[in-house]
Parts: sequence; structure tokens; C-alpha cells
Amino acid sequence: MSTTSGIANLGLQQAVLRFRRCIVFALAMLAIGNASADRLNTARLDHAAAPLASGGMIVVGGFNQILGTLASAERYDPVTRRWSAAGSLAVARSSHTATLLQDGTVLVVGGANASGGALSSAQVYNPVNGTWAPTGALMFARYEHTATLLPDGRVLVTGGRVSGGPIATAELYNPLLGSWSTTGPLAETRSLHTATLLQSGQVLIAGGFGAVALATAEIYNPGTNNWTPTQGLGGVRHSHGAALLPSGKVLVMGGGPAPPVNTSQLYDPALGTWSNGPAMSQTRVVMAVATLQSGRVLVAGGSGNLPVQAYDEATNDWLAAGSLFDDRYNQTATLLTSGRVVIAGGRDPAGTIAMAGVEEYDPVSNSWTNVGTFLLRDGFE
Repeated sequence: MSTTSGIANLGLQQAVLRFRRCIVFALAMLAIGNASADRLNTARLDHAAAPLASGGMIVVGGFNQILGTLASAERYDPVTRRWSAAGSLAVARSSHTATLLQDGTVLVVGGANASGGALSSAQVYNPVNGTWAPTGALMFARYEHTATLLPDGRVLVTGGRVSGGPIATAELYNPLLGSWSTTGPLAETRSLHTATLLQSGQVLIAGGFGAVALATAEIYNPGTNNWTPTQGLGGVRHSHGAALLPSGKVLVMGGGPAPPVNTSQLYDPALGTWSNGPAMSQTRVVMAVATLQSGRVLVAGGSGNLPVQAYDEATNDWLAAGSLFDDRYNQTATLLTSGRVVIAGGRDPAGTIAMAGVEEYDPVSNSWTNVGTFLLRDGFE
């Protein structure tokens, strides 16, 4: 073989090697891109999330240990599995609420600012043009409150806290007027409680934290615009979960105070009484709860390394529903129109570390997917 031929062969081999390296690099970059597509652009905890009529969802605000309190929002496309920027709130906030209104817009209410002060401001997100607009401010600033969409399109906001402690006020948002009006006050101050819309159109408030942890419950009647007491829980609990069941009963589960509990209770609105439900396999607090299209109630995350469970009313039992890839609490759980549930962000159990990971639950296969985490664990990061 001539010297010239040898040099030519060597050049060809080097070119092929460079080409192969380019292919490997391109695949690696593609993997990273897919991984980031399944992760929030900004890690966050104590944020709020709401589904969108288009089939996606939006997350807004929250806290990040490096960036502080957040004003940014992100929108998720379940088809491409990508997150994109969705503008920013006028004021950064955490521990607020986000509610999908009947016209397809999203109402964000209250929260705590960067200094920990309660906010009264509210904004509305329009997913059609991707813009935020101010709307009427709350009459009483608050965070750690609840927001419930009523059948007539109004939003009931209850309780919460300010720097001085929990509050007992409640108010109604009228989306047609963009303004708020007060209801009668709650029987006692409370935050970290649950609010569940009943089939009657009334709203059940249960537990929470006032001067102490609470076991009391009360019901809001939109017809009279007032509250009436109902039988209390069997024990105090706050930072728990609650969901409406197909029968019209309400399931309440887990929560504090320390140590957390694994118990559940069932409220029968026809009788106005509570009964004991089955216990979860483990104690949990500050978990995410979503009612599936089947009527089962999915409970995910919470303090500790916990398997996911789903309550089935037909069997009155908790069923296994896989496990999250990453332990977390202070996350959100959002039911999409597809029937899948998206878990987004949250707090790492190791400390005040905001998470960017996103996981999806498929009720058909009873399994979780987290493509971003899979790829990153394969060494492409």
C-alpha cells in the first residue's frame, strides 16, 4: 500500500470517528432536551397549579432557595411534554391559590410576598393570549387559604393567615364584576384546612390550625351566604387532604399535628356525621391529592419515602398506585383532561430545596413516568 493511500485511509477513519462522535453527541443533546422538557424550567415549592381547558396546565409562583419568592409562571403541553414560560405575576408570591374559572381563565389569589407578608392582590391568566391582568383585590389579605369554584361560577376563599396568625374571614369573587364581597365569618380562625364542594353546591370546611390544631367542621351555604357548624372530625388534623367521592361523601385523610397520622374519615352530608375510614399504609402530611375520573382518590408524596395509594369507595380500601421516582412534599397534583395526573415541583425531604422534577400518573396502566429523571440517571446530565 502506498504512503498516499495509507494517509487517505487514515483520514477516512478519522472522519468516520468524528461522524460517530457527532451522532453520539447529538443523541446526548436530544436526551438532555427531552429531560428538560419533562422538568420545570424553575424549581419551585409552595406554588399553585391549575388545569387548562386545552388539556394542559399552568404552575405559578412559589419559592426557590436561590431565587427566593417567585413571580414566574410555566405552562405544560402534555402532547410535547414541554414547559414554556407563561409570563409573570405583578407581585411574587407563595402559599397562594390558582383556580380554573368557567370561562377558561385562571384566577390567582393572595399568598405571601418575599418578606412573608400576606397579599390581597389577585390576577387572572388568559391562556388564549398568554397574558396576565389585574382584577379586584381581596378585602382581607391572606395566605395558606383555600379557594373553591362554586357551581354559579363564583369563587369562595376561606380562612388562611396573616403575620399575626390565622383568620376567620371568607369572601366571594364574582368573575363577571371582577370584585369581592364578604360572606359571614367562619366560626373560628383557621389555616391549613380543607374545603370541599359538595354535590348540593355547599362547601365543607374541615380541620386546620387556629390557636391550636382543629377538629371542627362547618358548612357554607351559598343560598344564605352563611356558615353552620356540623359534626367535628374524630381528632384534630391540619395539612391533610380531602376529596369528594362518587356517593357524595367526603374523604379526609392524613395530616398533622406531629407526628402525622395515617387515618381517614368519611363525612356523610345527608346525616351530617363522620365515620372512620380505612387507614393508609403509612402516615403522611402535606401530600398531594387528586380525584381521578374513575372516582378513585390518588394520594401522592408527603413527608417521608411513601408509596402512592388510591382510595376506592366501592371496596372501601386503599389500593397500591406505584411510587414516585423522587420523594417530595409541598408539591401540586393536577388532573388533566386526558385523565392523567401531573405531580410538579415540591420540596426535597432533605431540606428546603425546591424541586424541578415532574412525574405523570397513568390510571390505565396504574404507573408513573418520569422521562427526564430516567435520562438524567443514565448519565447524560
